[in-house]
Amino acid sequence: SETGYGASMGGNLKIGRQVVFGTVGTGRWAGAYGGDARTLDNTGTPNVKNGEDFLTGGTTSITAFTGQEASQKFVIRSEHIVTLVHSANLVLKGAVNAALAGGNIISFRVRASGVVEEMSRSF
Repeated sequence: SETGYGASMGGNLKIGRQVVFGTVGTGRWAGAYGGDARTLDNTGTPNVKNGEDFLTGGTTSITAFTGQEASQKFVIRSEHIVTLVHSANLVLKGAVNAALAGGNIISFRVRASGVVEEMSRSF
């Protein structure tokens, strides 16, 4: 398929109808929503307030996000090997943890309840 989980276009990821451009290891990334990506805190609960494009900030497993707002959509590109932990507040595909490697991309949306739900991934 050309959209959804893991669809690729010449090294770029296509999420839904958006093409996500990136260059691994540069520290700069023209993300899905057109801006430079912000680096997440290297904590288990990084803040995604007022953001759409993020880079992982380290190898600490992510168990939840903070600062999210209902209907927010955001994308994370992994600069590290990091695990996202599936839970009632961080809903991942297949209801299992997601192990990200460098260059992996994963997108989310926030439900009205504040729950963060995976939309698609590149791996």
